[in-house]
Amino acid sequence: MQPETARCKHIFLDVVGFTRDRSVEAQTDIVSTLNRCVRDVLNAASLPDDSLVLIPTGDGMCISIIGTDSPYDMEMQVAIGIATSIAKHNGQCDDVMRQFEVRIGIDENLDNLVIDINGNRNIAGAGISTASRIMDFAEGQQILVGQTIYNRLRQREHYMKLLCPFQARGKHGVLYNVYQYTGEDFGLNIDIPTAFRPIAKQRKTMPIVLAYYIAYAFQNRQTLLKHKEHMDAAAATILLWFLATDAERRHSAKATDQPLQSTLGGEDADFEQRLQCYEALHWAVRSGFARFVSVELLVGFEELFDDSVYFGARYPNSVGVARLELEWPSLASEFGLSEGAAGV
Repeated sequence: MQPETARCKHIFLDVVGFTRDRSVEAQTDIVSTLNRCVRDVLNAASLPDDSLVLIPTGDGMCISIIGTDSPYDMEMQVAIGIATSIAKHNGQCDDVMRQFEVRIGIDENLDNLVIDINGNRNIAGAGISTASRIMDFAEGQQILVGQTIYNRLRQREHYMKLLCPFQARGKHGVLYNVYQYTGEDFGLNIDIPTAFRPIAKQRKTMPIVLAYYIAYAFQNRQTLLKHKEHMDAAAATILLWFLATDAERRHSAKATDQPLQSTLGGEDADFEQRLQCYEALHWAVRSGFARFVSVELLVGFEELFDDSVYFGARYPNSVGVARLELEWPSLASEFGLSEGAAGV
């Protein structure tokens, strides 16, 4: 027997911080207040009972509106009405423990109508699941909607400039679009949700091997500039890597150690001769190793280079040189770098 399917608009909501610093009595009163606010809004919307499936979730609920296309934004009116009603309650309630906020996620889909263990109508499908996940990205008194809702509302005059796009990462790393309703309705929070605010990057300390990489690039900048337009960018990246790793081993070696020297060309070869050795390697070897260098050393430090090419950034800029002088002053002095030195 095929399950019954229907076009459903899902409004998923829950109370933010439901148990935080609240007594059981206060939690009970909040559930009662939330139910009253929802019922008042649904009654005002004149939605027939057979078009509604109400699914309690403990500290929230899912309101599924089935087969109702008029007005075109019924789900938004209900969500805004609930948020507004709760804000009015908070303004009239002196007991902080019984003040509360909800977060709301909305989506639409062709889902299945099922009967739950209690014999009540319920919903199963992608729409109700996505509405729940969208809600998880919202904060108190915020309304987020999914792509289907956005596609239906974006050409409507009231919503054209009030749905702010964000990209959310769901389970298993799947990316999907969500949109925040930013209307100036009473009681709504239109701040950017924390989940979508840019994270301030903490500056990583320059490892010594990268310091040597930049120092050798600066020291041999004239040769690198001469080869800058050469179609093979990988050879220079690899050479700088080997010079840097050899120097790091020498730096860390004890007086009695004889550190391994891995750079091609021999001790008497100059930088350009060594570069020719790496240019002579098979292209697959060059490209593969250059990718390795980019991932192991250069990713995360792109701001230190002028030229971030596919096979790795080769040309340190003034920021890179300044960071080298700041974090590795003795090494910078060894290579003759002075403050304010220009990039290559």
